[in-house]
Amino acid sequence: GLGLGVGLLAGSYPALVLSGFRPVESLKGRRKSDHSGLRLRNVLVIAQFAFSVILILGTVIIWQQIEFMKHRELNFQGDNVVAIPTSISDFQDREAAGQRLQALTDELRQTAGISSVASSSGVPGAYINMNTFARPEGWEREEPLRIRVAVTDAHYFDTYEIPFLEGRNFSRDFPADADESIIINQAAVRAMGWQHAVGKIVYRGDTPFTVIGVVRDFNWESLQNEVAPVIHHYRPTESGAHNYISVAMAAGSNVTTMLALLREKWQALDPQRDFEYFFVNERFAGLYRAEERIGTVSAAFAIVAIVIACLGLFALASFTVTQRTKEIGIRKTLGASVGGILYLIARSFLALVLSALLIAGPLAYYLMNTWLASYPFRVNIGWEVFAVTTLLTLLIAFLAIGWQTVRAALSDPV
Repeated sequence: GLGLGVGLLAGSYPALVLSGFRPVESLKGRRKSDHSGLRLRNVLVIAQFAFSVILILGTVIIWQQIEFMKHRELNFQGDNVVAIPTSISDFQDREAAGQRLQALTDELRQTAGISSVASSSGVPGAYINMNTFARPEGWEREEPLRIRVAVTDAHYFDTYEIPFLEGRNFSRDFPADADESIIINQAAVRAMGWQHAVGKIVYRGDTPFTVIGVVRDFNWESLQNEVAPVIHHYRPTESGAHNYISVAMAAGSNVTTMLALLREKWQALDPQRDFEYFFVNERFAGLYRAEERIGTVSAAFAIVAIVIACLGLFALASFTVTQRTKEIGIRKTLGASVGGILYLIARSFLALVLSALLIAGPLAYYLMNTWLASYPFRVNIGWEVFAVTTLLTLLIAFLAIGWQTVRAALSDPV
């Protein structure tokens, strides 16, 4: 709104002045310079272009941040992984439903074109909001540690290719894993104040759980957030505790064929329920829709602002050329070149644009750094963004000024 207001004001000023302009008086030399109007013009041009440059820089940096978040290494493999919501809570007999899901996952693991199958309470980008309070071994604070909880089977970390840094994975060969064991991430190790976690005890209430493994930190939620501490509990698929089945397709498999196969298997499991699915990497990319909307709106405003700025500059250049028609004619008669006249007229306007750039650059840097500060994973603002924006702005301004000036310089002197 501010940019549009400044733009309209700057663009309308020359028209208002020109409406009262009398060429005859100008030629007679009786028209005096309006110094207050000149200052207003300069202020408006600077404000207009400064605002436009801030919008351009902001738009570029916003989209750089979006692309950075979309393509940053997330420390898990989500490509070609299909997540199928089980809607397990909708089943009246969750135990029977869990047994059927177990049969389905076992069958899928034997299917050509599928490399791995897992079940879990959540998947990266769609972790269930389950939190608990825990007291790690050696915890001396009065308040317990608030920590996220997830439930997985023994295939989850293999399916998403999340490596272990210490210890082992869950296994059916260890019956106690379902009731006594947990796997935590690096963030949990740090939050608990440990150097090594395997074998340590974490209490949830009065119930002790032994840490059997530590996995590398992976982004289970968007890069708008730090990697938070997570405790993973083990439940086999037949327990009915899992909200998702994750199916990793083998490299080279036909996605359309595999989806048709999964639909067929799912409908055989429960013909009354629709087959729903999403690709994990696409769901994760969709977490940045808010930023994309901001980027799109910012780009639209930047385009409008720069167009209005150019229209205002074009009108002001036209006004200046009209005022200096007599001077231009005299200079041409005395042998001035088109380039010399162009430089004479354009330099004052380009000085205003440069002033706008000097104001907008530091201000945009401050504003965008403030915006980026809310992201724990963020792009670095490079000098090249400012260099390209500066050159682009000067080029646009020069074109807006140059057309009127060159036309006047090429006309026959009067």
